[in-house]
Amino acid sequence: MNEITTLMAQLMGPTFALIGLGMLLNPKFYSKVIKSFSEPDFDQLLTPMIMIPVGIALTMKHFLWGSLPEVLVSIVAIAILVKGIMIAIMPTAFKGILKSLPINGLMWVGGLIWIVGGAYLSWAGFLM
Repeated sequence: MNEITTLMAQLMGPTFALIGLGMLLNPKFYSKVIKSFSEPDFDQLLTPMIMIPVGIALTMKHFLWGSLPEVLVSIVAIAILVKGIMIAIMPTAFKGILKSLPINGLMWVGGLIWIVGGAYLSWAGFLM
């Protein structure tokens, strides 16, 4: 596994697992946070200003498709970039997508996905 993949897995893995655990333990809070993003707020300007450069940097430094950890880190990098671009150039459409999702019903599924992905990346980054 590539050295940068190991570093990204070590950073992303625990973060994702803890966010997933938070989603399972506090679904009402996370539902509120996700829904609040559809309201006009300074976060909608700040978020793409952070996500786009981070997504570009990650994609430039980690566009690797050899092993499963490399693929997962590359997909996350691209997703960060795409989400930042969507929020920047299509904020109304992005809000519409968020409003149309059954957030409360998806919280457990999302939390489990974050935990499994985070646990795998943690394992790959620290133990593999």
